[in-house]
Amino acid sequence: METISAEQFARISNLSDQRHRQLAKMGYFPPPIKGQYQMEPALQGIIRYLRDQAAKSENTLEQEKLKKLTAERQLAELLLATKRGEALDAAAVFKTWENMLVTFRQKLLAMPAQLSPRVAFLKTQDEVETALEREVNDYLIDLSKPQNYAEQDEEPSEAEGDGPENLPKGRKPASKPTKAATKN
Repeated sequence: METISAEQFARISNLSDQRHRQLAKMGYFPPPIKGQYQMEPALQGIIRYLRDQAAKSENTLEQEKLKKLTAERQLAELLLATKRGEALDAAAVFKTWENMLVTFRQKLLAMPAQLSPRVAFLKTQDEVETALEREVNDYLIDLSKPQNYAEQDEEPSEAEGDGPENLPKGRKPASKPTKAATKN
């Protein structure tokens, strides 16, 4: 059987002898005996190895093309769903919920100051409960009205947000109790 030296084999295949030994361990061709490779099995093994590498490269390219097409399709589906109104921008939804929660918090924090002057003059528990229930229901009705926060670019300052012009329709600002009312 004809043999080829490690140096000649390296020149022909353009791979180092160390790589040839790795390929031999991987089973592409028999390992060298005293620095000599069996010519026919070694050349067949190198050809098989190069074909495998080319196939892997093609598969990788095909996979990348498939990934790109899949991403483009998903993007097109998302744009279509957005135009149909079936999908929403996450940032806009987050901002809307954030604004709703801020409004809810402000309303809850304002309740004691607005209710305490009225509740102070109520005599029975039923009257207090009815007044509290009416105010809570009014707040819930105000909060249930849809508001488009996305169009508001700037937030109102504290001075702007506290005035009676910013109260919901039908709501009057709470009056401050007089000294005579607080002494009772």
